[in-house]
Amino acid sequence: MFYKACFLLLIICSCSTTYYAGTQYGSKDGYYFLNFKNDSFIYSYHCGYHYNISKGYYKIAKKQIILSSNYDTLFEIPMFITEIKNNRTDSLIIEISNKMPIDSMCKYIILINGKEYASSVYKHFIIKQLKEGSNIQLKLSCNYNGIPFAIRDTLKSNVLYIKNVISNLKIVWDIEGELFYYTPIKDTIIIKKKKIYWPSKNIKLSAIKTSSSGNVGP
Repeated sequence: MFYKACFLLLIICSCSTTYYAGTQYGSKDGYYFLNFKNDSFIYSYHCGYHYNISKGYYKIAKKQIILSSNYDTLFEIPMFITEIKNNRTDSLIIEISNKMPIDSMCKYIILINGKEYASSVYKHFIIKQLKEGSNIQLKLSCNYNGIPFAIRDTLKSNVLYIKNVISNLKIVWDIEGELFYYTPIKDTIIIKKKKIYWPSKNIKLSAIKTSSSGNVGP
């Protein structure tokens, strides 16, 4: 029974290989992949029910590749607010702008001064006018029960103070579904001839042949 389970897991993991365009490196077991293009990278790990992804930038120093993901932490994903003239006297409109599709499994939560103020699956809110000195933060909580398993169920924005508390607010919050599987990376990889070694994960990655082959390194 044990051997059957291991064999099934191996099949699942092997079938979930993902290839990216550009210069690619992959682990022998087929679980780990790194794609380098210009000065950016995409990292992915996919095995069975588990999936991680990270995106960011890299630089080469001697025989090392230094990776730095776009986000060091996902506790504060930046949002940007534009205050718009409001003709209402008792309420204000908040519009959230991003590429996330509306999903009944997800809801946006508005926090005012650290407390939950309103929530909706939609990106349009009408709330009471706020008090002077109020700050705002956004959360997106999703109840994903599917496969692969999500690493987290909630994304949070930074906290911003509202200059004019009677203005309507247009909030640009650049988030996407991948962030529920996102792994922040700040790490160093060692270049060894045609292979690269990732000490913190104890894995070796070899170049994958593509139509436009290339090498990462000096």
